[in-house]
Amino acid sequence: MEVFARVTECESFSRAAESLELANATVTSCVRNLESISVSRCCSAIRAISG
Repeated sequence: MEVFARVTECESFSRAAESLELANATVTSCVRNLESISVSRCCSAIRAISG
C-alpha cells in the first residue's frame, strides 16, 4: 500500500520508484498486485450480494 500511496503522491511510477529506492519494475509489480487483489475482492463482494 505504501508503494501505491507514493505513486499517487508523486503522480509518477518513476519518481515513486526513485523516492522509495526501488526499481521501476518493482513499483509496477506492487501496483499490479494491489489492483489484482482489489478486483478479486470486488468480484467476491458482488457474488455475495447477487448470490
